Amino acid sequence: MAKNTNEILALIKRVSGQETSLNMLMEFERTLDATNLYAYRNWMNGELVEGPVIDRYWFTTTWMYPYKMMPDPRGGLRLLKYGCKISYREETLKEPSRVLGRGDLMQGVEDNQKKAKILNKPVWLVTIEMPRKFVDEAQDAMLEFEDGEIDIEDINQAYDEDLSSEETTKEQDVSAADDAREAEFQEPAAPEEEQF
Repeated sequence: MAKNTNEILALIKRVSGQETSLNMLMEFERTLDATNLYAYRNWMNGELVEGPVIDRYWFTTTWMYPYKMMPDPRGGLRLLKYGCKISYREETLKEPSRVLGRGDLMQGVEDNQKKAKILNKPVWLVTIEMPRKFVDEAQDAMLEFEDGEIDIEDINQAYDEDLSSEETTKEQDVSAADDAREAEFQEPAAPEEEQF
């Protein structure tokens, strides 16, 4: 399926408006950098055109490269070591031409509806499916707040302590209620005989 510039612009707007997607994309890029992928020719020249598609186990993106600047497939081999799936395919980008004169306008369009000719440019699309654990690791490690960072382990431990204190409180409440019920059902003690 051919790509066009409007789809790419819509994608940029969508991703920019979602902080979670943007953070995950930044973590995805950090992982690519950590694998030294950018040391291989043309990998830096990609533009995001699809995604991110966030599934339960996979984080999938598709990147577009000019046809003459296909990314070096040896770089993709580095990602395979991390369990990523990579596919390459040739595609066509539909892009309006630059209008410098009447010859750059579409034929058969009325004068009040001037439209630029659409050019078909060959491109490479590279789809990278990365295991989601690499993208989620940073999000699980730290939460950023206005005045600093909080370790998730501390938060989880606090929740565990609250849960255990709630269970202890509930057990104490149940024990007190049982004691009260037992007191209700006990026979009253016989009055002691008075001694004279």
